[in-house]
Amino acid sequence: AWSHEQLFALGLLCERGAGVVKDEERARVLYQKAAKKGHPMAKFQLAAMYEEGRGGGSASMEESYATKALDLYKEAAEAGFANAQYKMGRLYEIGNNVVGDKNIELAIQYYKQAAFGGHALAVYRLSYLNKWFREK
Repeated sequence: AWSHEQLFALGLLCERGAGVVKDEERARVLYQKAAKKGHPMAKFQLAAMYEEGRGGGSASMEESYATKALDLYKEAAEAGFANAQYKMGRLYEIGNNVVGDKNIELAIQYYKQAAFGGHALAVYRLSYLNKWFREK
């Protein structure tokens, strides 16, 4: 049986076509297997594929795919993956059909987590939101 790291690595190769024939559907299957084993980066990549409608996901962001994407982003964020924390911050800062209306307080919470994880764009967004709040 392959480890979650091996499944994730092979998924990346398939998604990008690095050394193998590009196959996003195969990448999605590999990410799903790695995600089931708890791999946070696989959850993030799989969520992105669902969100973008790649690898058998839904380009129209049907509710079920949108919900799956959000759930996977949340799981990856809760596991401490800074990119997922940043993504959750953006979703809550902007608002969409899945998270609902903007929620700046939640966005700031996720951005702080990502910033502590070394995510430079999260630091920038925190700075921007802090300035925005002071000007109100």
